[in-house]
Amino acid sequence: EHIELKEKITLHIPQVAWGVKQKKFIDVDYQRYEQMLITHLDRIGFTSLHIIEAVGYYEKRSYKEDLLTIFCDEIGREIVLLRLLSFISRNDDILKQEKYAIEYNGVLHIYNMGEMISNVERRFFESLDVFKDYKNIEEYKHDIVKWLVLSSWHYSQEIANRYVEEDYTYIKMSFENKVPAADTAANVGYACG
Repeated sequence: EHIELKEKITLHIPQVAWGVKQKKFIDVDYQRYEQMLITHLDRIGFTSLHIIEAVGYYEKRSYKEDLLTIFCDEIGREIVLLRLLSFISRNDDILKQEKYAIEYNGVLHIYNMGEMISNVERRFFESLDVFKDYKNIEEYKHDIVKWLVLSSWHYSQEIANRYVEEDYTYIKMSFENKVPAADTAANVGYACG
């Protein structure tokens, strides 16, 4: 079987933090951080990734960093990005960075810690509280899968896809009746969970 995973996401994980008071680099437990992140990604069904060591430069300072790269499909990319942002914000006390860098779609995105996650997941969930202008039922199913994976049920993408296929008749009826994807996803998740 030939599989193509065209979406590439790379998280830059510095091995040190800049100590503003100390005016020098300070050690951080980046290895524990990476292991926690790998475990977190594994729980949501992303079990294949690679890490390479690199040298980063920021404000004329060089430092060692690890580049954690994940390849996935389009649905997976959005799930991984939201999960990465959530993980980073919850575990900032380990890396102590003022900014975080994530590459995707060939673009390096720099996130300030203060603005990182507070609105990202909330905006996603709120966007599904009303029926969106979907082009087709596949887009509707796509949002339901994302909702199931990102919800407090924490389904893996594989299981969420299976539940969506198993409940296709219900989902199709909901789509035709313009039921918000969040309502449909909650019913699918509750019935299957």
